[in-house]
Amino acid sequence: MNADILLDFKSKLLGYYDNQTQAFSCPAQWAQICVMFEEIDNGKILAKNWYKVGGPDKTYLSSTLDLKESDGNVIVTPHNNITNTKSCEVVFKYEDGYWIGQNDKCIIPNKNEYFSTFVKFDGINYYSRDAGYNLDTNEFLWGKNPSEGEFHFIKK
Repeated sequence: MNADILLDFKSKLLGYYDNQTQAFSCPAQWAQICVMFEEIDNGKILAKNWYKVGGPDKTYLSSTLDLKESDGNVIVTPHNNITNTKSCEVVFKYEDGYWIGQNDKCIIPNKNEYFSTFVKFDGINYYSRDAGYNLDTNEFLWGKNPSEGEFHFIKK
């Protein structure tokens, strides 16, 4: 295992972010959201998302991220702490100063849905987009449509 790759990934990811600038620029399109990544035991990362108005005690997403290095990439396996379910792996590649990861078709158990995820970060900027779709028709159901762009969080 190349510890330097995981150290770089963590050093660029860990911290507190919000999208205040984006939310204030167009409140009808972008809710103000806060994201926190903190290292916990065994090198795992605790990720929490909450709406600014609700505060950090009212997270709508809490996941434990298990990281491993493979061929110069970082493979992240999320475990949703709210639903107690494991999600699909996301493979991150380092390109042009950014860690970029995506998963195009993660099937949601017990639902006729799948979601796609896009994440890109460089230690200051953190971009993300999640979108859910109908498994049979590919109809957009929730999240951000790709045409809307990504949430843009800035590390504080």
